[in-house]
Amino acid sequence: MGRVALEELQNLTADKAELAGLVLAAARVPYYYRRQGRRHGILVREQDAGRARAALAAYYEENPEGNGPFPPSLPCLPPFPGDFSGVWAAALLFLFHAFVGPLDYRDWPLQDRGADARLIVSGEVWRAVTALFLHADTAHLIGNMGGLAVFGSALCQTTGPGVGWALVLACGAAGNMLNAWAYQDHHLSVGASTAVFAALGLLGALRAAAPWARRISPLARWVPLGAGLGLLAFLGTRGETDVLAHFFGWLAGGAVGAPYILLVRKPPGPWIQRGALAATVLTIAGCWALALL
Repeated sequence: MGRVALEELQNLTADKAELAGLVLAAARVPYYYRRQGRRHGILVREQDAGRARAALAAYYEENPEGNGPFPPSLPCLPPFPGDFSGVWAAALLFLFHAFVGPLDYRDWPLQDRGADARLIVSGEVWRAVTALFLHADTAHLIGNMGGLAVFGSALCQTTGPGVGWALVLACGAAGNMLNAWAYQDHHLSVGASTAVFAALGLLGALRAAAPWARRISPLARWVPLGAGLGLLAFLGTRGETDVLAHFFGWLAGGAVGAPYILLVRKPPGPWIQRGALAATVLTIAGCWALALL
C-alpha cells in the first residue's frame, strides 16, 4: 500500500503539522512528514486514511475553536502561488488603448461601442463587455490597470486564472447591464473600473462567506468588503466617476462570489481553467465582432 496525502493536512505551518501529528499519534495512526519550503504536509498509509480522517474529525468536534489544521469537512481553496495574471491583463488593456488611441466622449469608439444605457436596454447587451475596454483618458486607464493588476491577481491566486477572469468579465458586464437598467436612457459608461470593482466584490465575498472564514478574526474577514466600500466612497468624490456602475460591479462580484465559495470545494483543475479562459476570450471577441458589424 502506498502513502496518500490528505487534502486537509497539506500546506500547513510547522505548528499545525506538529499538532496534527500528535492527534494521529494518539490515535495510533502511522504518519510521515513532508516539507516543501516553509510549508508542511502529512502523509498516511492508504489503508489508514479512513482512521486518520476519523481521528481528525473527532479532535475538531472536541475542539470547536479550530486550534488545529482542520476541519476536513469544510471547503478550502489553497492559493495558486505566483499567479500574476492581473499584470498581463493590465498590459493587454494598455495595448488596446494604445491601438485605439486617445479618446474623449465625443469620439466614435466611446459613442458607438460604450455602455449606452438606452441601447443596452434595447438589446445591444454586447456593449456591457466592449465598454470595459474603452477609456476616456490616460489617467482613467492607469487607475484601472493598477486595480486589475492588484485585485485581479489576488482573486486568481484563489480561483485560478481561467475561472478568475471569467468571473471578473461576467460580473463586470453584469454591473454595466444593471447600471443601464437603472438609468434606462441618456447615460454613457466606459472603462474597466466596473470590472475592477467586480474583482474587489468577488474577493470580499470569498473571504467573508467562506465556511472556513469563521476560523479567522472578524476584522480580517470583513476587510476586503470594507475596502471596497471605502474605495467606492472615495472615488465618488470625483465629478466624472460613474459611482453607480462601480457599485453594481462590486455588488455583482459579491453576489457571485458568495455562492461560489460555498459550492466549490476545491480549485478547478487545469482543463476547467483552460476552458474558462477560452470562453472568456471568445466572449470578448464575439462582443467586439458584434460591435464592428
